[in-house]
Amino acid sequence: MRPDDNILKYFRTFLAAVNLDVFLLLALLLYALNYQFAKPVVHIIILFCMFVFVRKVLRSDMDLFKSRSRNLINISFLSSVAILYAHSLIYQNPTSQYFFENYGVTVLSCIFISFFMAKKVGFMPLLRVAVISTLLLSLKGIVEYYQHGMDWYRVDAGFNLPIIYGTNVAILSVLSMNAMGLFFRDKQYVWFVMSLLAISAGITAIAMSGSRGPLLTVLFLIAVVLVVQGYRAIHGRALLGVLVAMITASIISFSLTSLDDRLIAGFQNLSSGDATTSIGVRVELWKGALDIIKHHPFLGVGAGEHNTYFAERLKQDSNFIHDSAYGFKHLHNDILNVLAWMGLFFGSIFLLPIACLLVYFWRQRHSDVGFSGLTIVVTFMLCGLTNTPLMRSTSVSLLVLLTMYLLSLIENTKKEVGTE
Repeated sequence: MRPDDNILKYFRTFLAAVNLDVFLLLALLLYALNYQFAKPVVHIIILFCMFVFVRKVLRSDMDLFKSRSRNLINISFLSSVAILYAHSLIYQNPTSQYFFENYGVTVLSCIFISFFMAKKVGFMPLLRVAVISTLLLSLKGIVEYYQHGMDWYRVDAGFNLPIIYGTNVAILSVLSMNAMGLFFRDKQYVWFVMSLLAISAGITAIAMSGSRGPLLTVLFLIAVVLVVQGYRAIHGRALLGVLVAMITASIISFSLTSLDDRLIAGFQNLSSGDATTSIGVRVELWKGALDIIKHHPFLGVGAGEHNTYFAERLKQDSNFIHDSAYGFKHLHNDILNVLAWMGLFFGSIFLLPIACLLVYFWRQRHSDVGFSGLTIVVTFMLCGLTNTPLMRSTSVSLLVLLTMYLLSLIENTKKEVGTE
């Protein structure tokens, strides 16, 4: 046997044994430590996934249409990226290009990643990594808060935007909440305590970021997880202890930060109708978005072109929206933002991947994996009601890492059952 044949043999053995989900779990840990460092690691993994994907297709080792539900999601991702790319070519502005760069490349990678993950590692290792990641990400923000020593300081922990940091911690905290019930059910009490600490730290870190939307989202979904899973996995004194810990973490968070003032101010701003406040500006932007959808229902005004539309409308009607709502890069609501930019038809296709994930996990909600996926997607969507996580590669990357792992885990389980 020639030396190059030996090299080829070892290389094929490596490809057959490689478990890309291990690397993706590592990427999740790196994400919590330093996203800027993790991003190239994730991209390298994606390139390797594409290489293995092409190799398997060429050797006919893979039937791409075995899983209709998974391929529907992949086709939806591909369609949405194609539409966004077309918009980016038509509307040459920084916001359009930024949107494509952050959303398009990330979700396109899902098509390749979802074929390879969760073949051997399974669900519990993901939950352990999620708990550790929640702790790492939360503690980093808490330390940063105390380093500045100012009550009004809003933590972003290197994410360059507090609301996005809060969104990411909320997603991981909700997954840790799912993990807590399963750890208790399986009598893994050390991990149960760690997940409880992770959730408490997560709530505290979100409060320190000053992000009202993510905090309300995570508190709501933690309550939902407790109601749905808690009664069958956690009971008696343990359940009481969890509730006390959650309430204590919330009280401490409010007492240590100015978030309680921000929440009260938010409700007051909403009731007063003051357009110069944080909530008031959002309401004005949403009014403007609805006006765009009304007058440009089919094609929208183009990615990042809402301010041009606002300027023209203000010439016609000076009371159209308040001046405070002019000049923002986006419309502070994922759904309205996409529909106003792309129109009802193309915008709906662009949002279809999120809808597909929501429906898919809803159908699998009775399984632990499916319910975890459902709560993750709902967390992402709720955080998008007052902000636009789809505009940020960090939030989208985390959603991709988690949901695609869970999706592949469900699909591989189906295959195992089908072959028995």
